[in-house]
Amino acid sequence: MIKKINFIKNLGIFSNFTWDKEVKDDKGVVAELKKINVFYGRNYSGKTSLSRIFKSLEDHRISERITNSEFEILMDNGSLINNTNMSQCSEVVRVFSSDFVSTHLQWLNDESSGDIKPFAIMGDRNLDIEKKINNLNELLGNQADNKGLYFQHFQSNELYEKTKKQKNEYENKLNENLRNKAREIKENPIFNDVNYDITKIRQDIESIKSSKIDPLSDEDESVLVKYLKEELKPELKTIQLDIQDINELANSANLLLNRKVSPSKPIQNLINDSLLQEWVRNGIDLHKNKLEKCAFCGGVITDDLWEKLDSHFSMESEILRQEITQMLRVVQDNIETCSFDVPISTNDFYAIYLNEAIQVISSLNDNKKKHLELLSTIKKRLELKLTNIFISVDPLNTSELISSLNSSIDSLNDLISRNNLEGSSLSADQKKKREMLRYDIISKFITDINYEQSIIELNNLIENENQLCTQLHEIDDEISNIQQELSRLASELQDERKGAEKVNEYLSSYFGHETLALDAIKNDSSDKYKFIIKRGNDLAYNLSEGEKSLISFCYFMAKLDDLDTTGKKIIVWIDDPVSSLDCNHIFFVFSLIENLIAKPMKVLGVNSKFSQLFISTHNLDFLKYLKTISVTKKQHAHFIIERIQDISCIKIMPSYLRDYVTEFNYLFNQIYLCASQTCPSDNPERYYNFGNNARKFLEAYLFFKYPYKEDEGFGLKERILMFFDNDLLSQIVTFRISNELSHLEENFDRCIKPIDISELQKVAYLILSKIKEKDPEQYNALIHSINGSDIITLTTV
Repeated sequence: MIKKINFIKNLGIFSNFTWDKEVKDDKGVVAELKKINVFYGRNYSGKTSLSRIFKSLEDHRISERITNSEFEILMDNGSLINNTNMSQCSEVVRVFSSDFVSTHLQWLNDESSGDIKPFAIMGDRNLDIEKKINNLNELLGNQADNKGLYFQHFQSNELYEKTKKQKNEYENKLNENLRNKAREIKENPIFNDVNYDITKIRQDIESIKSSKIDPLSDEDESVLVKYLKEELKPELKTIQLDIQDINELANSANLLLNRKVSPSKPIQNLINDSLLQEWVRNGIDLHKNKLEKCAFCGGVITDDLWEKLDSHFSMESEILRQEITQMLRVVQDNIETCSFDVPISTNDFYAIYLNEAIQVISSLNDNKKKHLELLSTIKKRLELKLTNIFISVDPLNTSELISSLNSSIDSLNDLISRNNLEGSSLSADQKKKREMLRYDIISKFITDINYEQSIIELNNLIENENQLCTQLHEIDDEISNIQQELSRLASELQDERKGAEKVNEYLSSYFGHETLALDAIKNDSSDKYKFIIKRGNDLAYNLSEGEKSLISFCYFMAKLDDLDTTGKKIIVWIDDPVSSLDCNHIFFVFSLIENLIAKPMKVLGVNSKFSQLFISTHNLDFLKYLKTISVTKKQHAHFIIERIQDISCIKIMPSYLRDYVTEFNYLFNQIYLCASQTCPSDNPERYYNFGNNARKFLEAYLFFKYPYKEDEGFGLKERILMFFDNDLLSQIVTFRISNELSHLEENFDRCIKPIDISELQKVAYLILSKIKEKDPEQYNALIHSINGSDIITLTTV
C-alpha cells in the first residue's frame, strides 16, 4: 500500500508540494493514505497530474508528459519510489483517466482511424493450466505478504541500495579528499596548473605508487619553493682580467733587486747619502748639454765635474735603473688591474646557486685584497732599490707570495657559466622540480588519509555491490521468466470475447444500456480479435459524451479482470469518472465501484484483489455518494486539492465536505449540538447561528412532511403549529424561531445583549423531542447520520 506522496515538484500545477507540511489536521498531526482515498478538486486543480504519477507506477517508467518532474512515494513497508527508480516498483497499479481513454479507446475520439484495444480475460476453466498459474503466482508471491520472489527482490534490492549508498558515501568522501587536495594544488601559483583536477591527482598517485619517492626535508622543500618562484634572469658576462702570476712578478723583481752595480770612480759622499745621490742624478738630467752653470748655486759646471759624475753614474747603473722603472710600471699596471669592483651581485644568481655565489664572491674579494698587498710589497722593494741603485736590497721570499686571485676569478666565471646554463634550461628544470614538489606533497597526503587502505575498503564495497547487483539481476531474470511463462499459460486460457461480454454486462446491469454494446470480431488478416461498438446491430457512431464516459468506465472496470491482472493485488486510481453524466448515471458509476471494488475490500479484507483505491472527482453529487462507501472510517480518507492562483496542494478535506452527506444533515447536527451541550461551548457561532439553522432545517423538514398549500397563508409558521399540535410549546418555538432568533429588524435591542444560551438549548431540545415523538424512525436515522446518541433519554428539560 501507498502511505504518502512525500513531495511533488514541477508537475503540472504542483510546484513544490510537501505532504508533511500540507496534509495535517488542526492539531498538526500528519494524515496518511488509507484503503480508500477520495480526492475532491475543482476542474484544473491538478487531479489529472496526480493520476499521471500513478500511471508512471503502472508503467514502471516515467510518463513522457512528466519527464521533468520530481516526486517521491512512501510505501507502507518503508520503501521509497521516486521518479528515478520507477522500474523497482513491485506494486500492480491500474489507472483510469483521460490518458487511459486516449490509449485504449482511440475510436471514441477518432471514428475514422482510431481503434479499441481488445483485452482477454479467463475463458473456460482448465484446471491443469490454472494450477500451474497458481503455483507460479505463489512462487512470485507478494511484497506486502513478505513472501515469494517479489519479496526476495524487495529484500535484495533494499540490501543492494543500502550497500550502494554505503559505497557511494565512502567513494564520495574519498573523492572529496582528492578533490580538495587537487583544488589546493590548482590554486597554488607555485604549481602553475589551473587545470589540475581529481583526474590528474589520481594519475599522479599512480605514478607515485609505481616509483619510490623519498620524502623531502623541510629545507629541501623550502629551496624547491624558492627555485620555483624564480624568474628568468639576464645572462651574466664572465670576468676577463689579464693578471700576471704573483710569483712571476716576484722572481722578476728579485733579479733586479739582486743585481749589483758599482761606480767606476765613486763619489763617497753620494754613496753615503742616497738622497743626495738621487738629487745629483736628477740634476745631471736637468743640466747636461743644457746649462753650463748650476741652476741652484750659479757656479760653472766644469768638464772635470762632468767626468767625475759620469764615472759615478755609469752606463750599467742607468740600465738597471731603467729596468727597475719598467718593472714598477708592470707592478703598477697589475695593481690597477686588480683594483676592480666585482661587477656581479649575488642577486644576479638563481636561488640554487645563491649560497655558492655568496661564498665565491666573498673569496674573490678576499683574494683580491691579498693580491694587492703582495703587489704593494714588490713595489716597495723596487722603489727602495731605485732610490739607491748601488745598495743591496733583500730579495722577496717567493714562498710567502701565494695568491689565489686567478683561481677565484676562474671559480666565479665557472659559476657564471653554470648560472647562464641554468637560465637556458630554467623552464624545463622548473617543470621537473615542480613535479618533484607536487609528488612529495601528494605522497604525504595519501599517507595522511591512509589512501591505500581506503582503496582496499572501497574495492571491497564495490565487489559487494556487484555481487548484490548480480543476485538482484538473477532474481529479476527468474521473475521475468515466470512472468513470461504466466503470459504463455494465460494465452492458452484467454478469450477476448469474454472481455467484451464483461463490458456489456456492466453496461446492461448497472446502466441499463441494452442496445449499446461492445462486440469482439476477428481481424480479416489474423486470428486476433478487435473491439467495435454497436448500437443494436449497427456500428455506433456519433456517441454522446455521456455514452463515451459510460463505455470508457465499463471498459476499465472489465479490464481489471484481464490476464495481466489476474491473481495480483491491485492499486486502483480512478480520475473523475462521471464527466458528462447525469445524476442517475453518476449513481450507477458509484454502484459499480461500490459493488466491484469497495465491498470486496470490506468483506474479503486482505484476500481482496484490491489493496487500495483512489478516486478523484470534481462532482459534488458523486462526492456525496462516495461518503457512503462500504468501508469503516478508519479505512476511509478524504482529501481536497486546492488551487491558489497557479499552485496546487493537497490538504485534508474540511469537515463541512467530509462529515455531512447533505446540508440537511449539517443543520440537524447543529440543532443536536446545541441541545446536547451540558456546558456552554467556546464556539459562539453555534448559538448565534442557531435561529437561522433551526429555521432552515424546519423549512425543509416540514415541507416534505406537509408538502401542500391550502392557501397563500400556509407557510413555516403554520407548519410549525401543525407539527407541534398547536400547543403552547409550538407557539413558543414559532415565535422564538420566526421572530426573535432569526431576525433583528424588530428586535434591535437583542443585538446589544448577550444571548441566553439556556433558552436556545430548550428550544433545540423541544425540536428534537417532537421529531422523535412524531417520527422515531426519521429521528433515529438523523441521529445515526451524524454519529450521535439519543439525548432525549439523557437530558432533562
